[in-house]
Amino acid sequence: MMKASAASGNAVLAKARALYGRRLRADDYRRLMGCRTMTELAAALKEYPLYADALTEVNPQYARRAQLENLLRQGLYARYDSLCRYDRSAGSKVYEYFTLCCEVDELTAAMRCLDAGRPGDYLFRLPEFMQQRCCIDLYALAKATSLDGILAAVAGTPWEKVLAPLRNARADRGLTAQAEPLLQDRRHKALVALAPAKKGTSAAPNLRDLVELECDTSAVSNAARLIRIGAPDSVVRSNARRDCTAMTNDEWGYLLAARDLADFKARFAKTKYGPLLGHHEYSVLKEGFFHYRCDWCKKWLRFSTDPTLVMLCYVWLAQCEVQDLDHIIEGVHYKLPPEEVRRYFEHALDFLKAEVGEENIFSAVVHMDERNPHMHLCFVPLTRDKRLSAKEIMDGRDKLVEWQDKFHDHMAAQFPGLDRGQAAAVTKRKHIPTWLYKQAHRLTKEMTRIQKDIEKIGTFNANKQKKSPESTSEMVSAGQCLRDQAASL
Repeated sequence: MMKASAASGNAVLAKARALYGRRLRADDYRRLMGCRTMTELAAALKEYPLYADALTEVNPQYARRAQLENLLRQGLYARYDSLCRYDRSAGSKVYEYFTLCCEVDELTAAMRCLDAGRPGDYLFRLPEFMQQRCCIDLYALAKATSLDGILAAVAGTPWEKVLAPLRNARADRGLTAQAEPLLQDRRHKALVALAPAKKGTSAAPNLRDLVELECDTSAVSNAARLIRIGAPDSVVRSNARRDCTAMTNDEWGYLLAARDLADFKARFAKTKYGPLLGHHEYSVLKEGFFHYRCDWCKKWLRFSTDPTLVMLCYVWLAQCEVQDLDHIIEGVHYKLPPEEVRRYFEHALDFLKAEVGEENIFSAVVHMDERNPHMHLCFVPLTRDKRLSAKEIMDGRDKLVEWQDKFHDHMAAQFPGLDRGQAAAVTKRKHIPTWLYKQAHRLTKEMTRIQKDIEKIGTFNANKQKKSPESTSEMVSAGQCLRDQAASL
């Protein structure tokens, strides 16, 4: 009789490969990218078996961008959950790591809202089954308006000890910047613990190989970024974590002795990864690692007999597919093909390169998670004579307004028709508080519903459909209160 662990392992192998067999092909992507409206795109997505269940509640005629993106992501969580249920022996451990990663994302999102002065903007987005497994009090986290509120939300959990150093956080530095190293250190340790060091030699890779690939991607990318901005050798070595790596100590020593980025890339080409990434075209090392990992996961998803490795290979490839769909959805929403969105932000990046120096930019990431695509860019404010001076680079409101004027001129040259908004100093506008905007949005939805109910009233159903005077009066009073508060801004 087959043991239960062996049976569940075989089920994981079969399930993961069956799900991967239902992935989108090149012709499917071309078809989806050819859609011109959100209605057309939603209808097309619902025709694919892999996404039909996740989009069951979607009426293509009323499909919205955020709705599609959220449902696709929750569908991904559901697939992951189904795989972990099969592999009970390894799945619980892997599932704990996956949940931890989600908790890191939630804590980071909440802290970013605090740093921006908009704590009310944070709303947790995990599906219900993830909320049940999360150790953080997500409701308390959503209501947190200060660091004390966040620490209260993690009280009694492993995160309480991880975030304890934040009690001494510096007020002149962003909370996210001080918390992120603590969060990522916890995530890194959990990832390494997921796959113990290999015993002996084997031609077939296992989970440790995949973990080493992810750790090396992060370590090499961090080292390259720090060497590019001229960070001290001690900083480079401490941020290039080498506790789980496929490279030897000699290779790391040779690589980290690089004088500049060009020397670093030349030395990297002579390491174990050099020939492996050499088969792909890429401009930055992280992109090269991404292409190599795609090929690696596709290969061992098919040939490996390790259930956990096959499961994680599938999950990573599925995440990539959902990210691709996010880009297509954004392109349809903004009436722009994905390549046009990329061209826009590459041109925007050229402006910042000229202003602050390409060698001083260490991160430029395009986000598609809000109404408009936007880019988060981080740079070190170094002057031309290599002094660290944020004041000299971007000194005061006047300097930022000058940047906005120059940025508009730069972008309009390639994208005619872009408007330059008027500065708040000229218009005297004030921002609407988040709570007021949300309350107004709720009342607008309620008013629309009441209008629809009124339209349904006829001779034979007037008594059933009529809105109660008390409820209508309450909404009118709330609306009047909001108008008074908005007028006082």
